[in-house]
Order: sequence, then structure tokens, then C-alpha cells
Amino acid sequence: MIDTLHIVTPVSRPNNLCWLADSIRDNLQNIPWDWWVVFDRAVMIPLKPDYQRIKYWEYGPDENSIGGFSLRNHVLDLIDSGWLYFLDDDNIIHPDLETTLLFSWKSYPSAQWFVFRQVRPDGSVYLHPQCPPRNNSIDIGQCVMRKDLIGQDGEPVGPWRFPPRRDADGVIFQEIAIKVKPVCVDVAATYYNALRYL
Repeated sequence: MIDTLHIVTPVSRPNNLCWLADSIRDNLQNIPWDWWVVFDRAVMIPLKPDYQRIKYWEYGPDENSIGGFSLRNHVLDLIDSGWLYFLDDDNIIHPDLETTLLFSWKSYPSAQWFVFRQVRPDGSVYLHPQCPPRNNSIDIGQCVMRKDLIGQDGEPVGPWRFPPRRDADGVIFQEIAIKVKPVCVDVAATYYNALRYL
């Protein structure tokens, strides 16, 4: 059985959520998923859509979340197990993510995280996966990783949480890679800020 894919979305642009919801529903048909939507306190929370798989639809812990990282950290403390995918509120699910992820899980059953090629909506490459990842050469939207890789308090591998800085994703992924190497899959399976290009 496939573990749940937890999709984590920090929100400062609530008007985009209908696009995200449609892309999740349309492109993840064979993977169990839950959607964790955590709002910046500077925005009003819209009505929750009628989706069974929304696990969280509430404000995060503070008003000044740099790049949404404290909102992500808040949700990380609520998820027990499974896989994580960070889908920002200016992005959508790539139509090849599910197929590529299923292939990757089957091909690398012991892997704890994957880094995929990231493209713009026109298909042009934004970032190739780089293993090991280094700060300023990886984007949070490229990665799918096990929750227990990031860890809970007291676990030997973690816990890691995103620091309050703009390049927090690169910082944390570079640190994690010292202990656990990701698997790079150079297949276009993730978008970079897709809704900014539409």
C-alpha cells in the first residue's frame, strides 16, 4: 500500500486556491493524498471547498512568516508519517508528477526523498535536480520526501525545521543531504511558480 502524500500549502494568495485544488484533484488519481492549507494571518480565510481530503484549513502561528516557512513548520509538527510535497500558492501540480513519483517509488523502494526536474509551464527547464543539493540550487517545489526524514523531536535523524530566512529551503535540504542522500530523477515532474506565468 502507498503511504499518503501530504501536500503542504502556505497561503498568502487565497484567490489562487481554486487553481491548486483543481490541479490536485485532476492530477493525483492513484496516490492517496491529504491537503494541508495553512493561512498567513494577513489574509482572510475563504470558505473551505467541499473536498474530503483537506486535513487543515486554518491560520498559522504568526503574522510575519518569511516566505511561508513558519507556516510550513507549523504543519510539519502536525503530520505524523507519510510523504511530503510542498505546493506553494503560486504553483500547481505537474501532470507528470504522479506517474514519475510512482515510478520512483517502485525503482527506489528504500529512498527517503526525491528531487525532480522543475520546469516552467512552457516546458523550459528552471532547475535540473542536483544531488547532493546545495543552497541556491534547489527549490522546495522540486522535492518529495518522507516525513520521518525531517523527523519529530527526539528522533535521531532530525528534527529539521525551516529557519526564518528567504533561502530556508536550500539551507535545510543541504543539511539533510549530509545525512541522507536524495535520489535525483531528471524528469520534468514539477513546476516552478506556474501561476505566475499564466
